[in-house]
Amino acid sequence: CHYAYARVGCTCEPCGAHCSACDDAGPGRCDACESGYFLSAAEEGCLACSPGCRVCRNQTAAGCDACRLLYTRQPNGGCRFSWMQLVASLSAAASTGWLLLRRRPWRLRRRPPPTVDEFLGSVAAAQSADAAIYPSGRWRGYYTVGTRQCGVVEFTLHFERGGEVHGSGRDGVGAYQLRGRASANGRLAL
Repeated sequence: CHYAYARVGCTCEPCGAHCSACDDAGPGRCDACESGYFLSAAEEGCLACSPGCRVCRNQTAAGCDACRLLYTRQPNGGCRFSWMQLVASLSAAASTGWLLLRRRPWRLRRRPPPTVDEFLGSVAAAQSADAAIYPSGRWRGYYTVGTRQCGVVEFTLHFERGGEVHGSGRDGVGAYQLRGRASANGRLAL
């Protein structure tokens, strides 16, 4: 099953909220939490760390073990946004970009995206798969609009012999159908 899902019979069911791994699906069923959350035995699930905290033992500032990017640990515990880290990161990125443009402008030319066959590998490998390599059932993913990552959506995928894939789902715009191919090397093009 996909990230944050557990196999139940022949389908994949979601773990609890903010859970990154579970052996059993459903609320309160969790073995590991997403970044910024910790596993609470008392609440039977994942609870948020203190603001700016990436790894923690509890919800207090003192329970924070590591901070998120652009945050620094405070002497009394907890994390605080660091404007200095932000400025340093932006300066380093701008300097690197300027040097690349100045020295090697030909390297920044965009390559066209690969064709489906180039992405999947050889067409023969995709068509020679005599069994589906992924389980059919409910899946979860996200979609992008331009460069912005949008919300998580759930959809159904059916993997057929020979690498054919079809399914359907619904996002913030409406219902949609999915069709594509899977290759023996694990790649999927929809």
